[in-house]
Amino acid sequence: MSESENMPIKVGDAGALEVIDENIVKLCADPEIYKIIVPFENYSTSATNCYVIRDAGEVLIVDTGAPTDEACEVLVESLGKLGVDPHKASYFLTHFHLDHAGLVDRLVDRSMPLYLSYADFIHMVRARTVSYRNEVIERMGKENIADSHEEYTMRFGVGLDSFDEHGRNLHLMEEGDVIKVGTLELQVMLTAGHTPGHLSLYEPKSRSLFCGDHILFVISPGLALRPDFDNTLDTYISNLRRVQELAPVRLLYSHGRLRGDWNERIEWLIKHHLDRVEEAQGIIERAPGMFGKQIIQTIKWNVPYDNWEDIPVMQRWCILEEGIVFLDHLVNRGSIIREEDESGLYRYYASH
Repeated sequence: MSESENMPIKVGDAGALEVIDENIVKLCADPEIYKIIVPFENYSTSATNCYVIRDAGEVLIVDTGAPTDEACEVLVESLGKLGVDPHKASYFLTHFHLDHAGLVDRLVDRSMPLYLSYADFIHMVRARTVSYRNEVIERMGKENIADSHEEYTMRFGVGLDSFDEHGRNLHLMEEGDVIKVGTLELQVMLTAGHTPGHLSLYEPKSRSLFCGDHILFVISPGLALRPDFDNTLDTYISNLRRVQELAPVRLLYSHGRLRGDWNERIEWLIKHHLDRVEEAQGIIERAPGMFGKQIIQTIKWNVPYDNWEDIPVMQRWCILEEGIVFLDHLVNRGSIIREEDESGLYRYYASH
């Protein structure tokens, strides 16, 4: 089902207390938790769910939405209806993608606390360097992916210009850190996979987990490729299992209406990714010696296009990233062999 067919207000959020208007839903009374639907049309979703947590006169806003005039207007008006001054609130970013951090420069005063991932911040700083971009270009070249390195580095660096960090009141967060909002103590969880340092935030009183893009229903969250890390899929699956162990009452994610069957969705996401891994292995076994790009293009992705070149460039690069993550996983578990040919390109073979 597409995002437009599954819009939150029309269908209703699981456990919602009150629909305040078409963009605001009250989810919990003690503590006060609201969802604000901030519009942003792209190839896979139509809005970002941002959240407001209020206790004892203090407010924390989880994510900001995309850097568009419409998104800014909706978020500011919605905060006003809740009696929240956006310039006097604190902010927590689950990750740095534009549809989550894009309004920081417009809304977040530089003196106000901005809580963000230490790992993603370090990655962002490193990803701005020429040496890092050359690493990315080299890895993609070895997979025989040479069509528009510039477009790829733009995709790989999504978030590099989401906000200007200079002079801000930054709080770099890691696993186990605590953010205080009034009398509340919210616990930071590292839920890496979608990005190298993706964060979630757990409120123990209401047992609510603000999980960003870690778990979604409208799409399968894309997995981040890093040239210096080849264990992304195992890390992502491990962090999905951690959410199951935590067993929150509310799973508050970033796109689509809220549902209560998140445990089943986690099982589906794990199976979905592992099925894709097995599909890639089968392709290699049937046609040994293929380049990485050939294998990735042969996988049956859930896109409404018959031709590779018809896929929007951003979506195409997301597919290439995730495909390489799957190949790394197969190499690490010993199911396939990656060899460099005489021209320096990777070719893949079954290990038996």
